[in-house]
Amino acid sequence: MRVDELVAGYAGATILRGVSLAVKPGEIVAVLGRNGAGKTTLLRCMSGLVPARAGRIWLRDEDITRMSPTRRVAAGLAHVPEGRRMIRGLTVRENLLVGGYVTSRRAVARRLAEVLDLFPVVGGWLNREASNLSGGQQQLVAAARALMSPARVLLLDEPLTGLAPSVAYQVLDVVSEFRRHGRAVLLIEQNAHMALEIADSAFVLDGGLFTGYDHGGADAVVEIERGYLGLQRG
Repeated sequence: MRVDELVAGYAGATILRGVSLAVKPGEIVAVLGRNGAGKTTLLRCMSGLVPARAGRIWLRDEDITRMSPTRRVAAGLAHVPEGRRMIRGLTVRENLLVGGYVTSRRAVARRLAEVLDLFPVVGGWLNREASNLSGGQQQLVAAARALMSPARVLLLDEPLTGLAPSVAYQVLDVVSEFRRHGRAVLLIEQNAHMALEIADSAFVLDGGLFTGYDHGGADAVVEIERGYLGLQRG
């Protein structure tokens, strides 16, 4: 997936000011930045929840810039928003089935078996009300629900927010599993250190523009955290 010179915003405010990036199959790209930098707007524009004012969005060489969110999901795009957003009153199984609404009943049953094979721990929670799970458990269910669609590209918005380090690493293990299955992953995250541990490359978004770019690795962690995000490591 790629975006070219993307411009987007809300009402009279312009948030993204000409952003371009690409995510290849089997690759994790992290987008980092402070609150208000435009990270969530980027994902919402890519998934069709916010219209693009200018620029283009491409999925598998198809221009999806004006495509509806539902058609983008059917084309292979999955968006896991910040906050997990379990549907209150529904069990984990029912939340997962909602994620497969764009596929046939037979395909949903097959997909559920495949997702539970990828997330075996979720299988033990199927009859529990999803909104009663812990934050880390809900994050795993949210990721599993995204994969109920025919997703080849995953947009993950702040998946580590509010999680204890041990649980956050479990979530990162799942994200790495997406890569091993050949999916493209765009990871929005404030925790630069943890995100860069698994990212193949990273961009820093500031003021609606990319102000930094690095390939992954320990050097990238230091350069991005100190140079771009202004953080000091002990």
